[in-house]
Amino acid sequence: MQTTLPTICESYAFWSKWFRDRPDEKFSFQQNTREQLFTRGGGSCPFCNSTELVSFPSRQTTGVYESETVFCACMVFRAMNRKWECESSFIPAKINELVALDNPKGAATNTKTIKYHFKEFVKGLGRWIYLYGGYGSGKTHLLRALKTNLRGLALYVNVSDLSAKIYESLGNHTLGDLENELASAPILLMDDFGTEHGTDYLYATLYRIINNRYDRSILAPTVFTSNFTYNELAVSTNNNLKRIASRLSDGGLVTHLTSIQIDYRGIK
Repeated sequence: MQTTLPTICESYAFWSKWFRDRPDEKFSFQQNTREQLFTRGGGSCPFCNSTELVSFPSRQTTGVYESETVFCACMVFRAMNRKWECESSFIPAKINELVALDNPKGAATNTKTIKYHFKEFVKGLGRWIYLYGGYGSGKTHLLRALKTNLRGLALYVNVSDLSAKIYESLGNHTLGDLENELASAPILLMDDFGTEHGTDYLYATLYRIINNRYDRSILAPTVFTSNFTYNELAVSTNNNLKRIASRLSDGGLVTHLTSIQIDYRGIK
């Protein structure tokens, strides 16, 4: 018997599968608005009658989650419409828009595998992902695609932008609020992690955020892209980067992916 409330991520995964299994509903989180959902119920949510929770008589299984009670789809919509104070700007993208070019040989298969893991992440919102690749290999595109799909459920930050926000928050005494927003976001997308010009203070702040999320494991899905391999982080001279690398070494939680695609920008 489930004794705690589900997370928004669990509820999203549940409803995502629920609607995929019922194509007659003609509904998806990406293509419909909350208003359309309510309209189907004559002005109130047809699933929960505005109670925000839905219970099922039998245990339902979705990916790594099992739930008898979930937050209603209407509440998931409210979460998806949230705006984040510290979010980096991004260009909407789709996972399938990343072309699987076979340059060098084997890159096409490699890219298809990476795209598969990102699509599975959108469905289940469980395991973390650490994606390493060279400049221009499509890492940022994939992270923007996750943000496009998940909207307000996901907080997208470029670490270079974030470092500036961290130092700005020191000046106006809002660092605690910034850390809390990043730590508590249902899904955190960190682009360009491990920037070469990071300071001890920056990495100490990032460690506190990531450690907070690590303590909640699959309940706080997190995706990283980086130009640094995991091994490079692990042997860093910065102790906080080493501590972060230690969390990322958890094979039961983190999927490590490596893109071998050469710079798309240089391909004619």
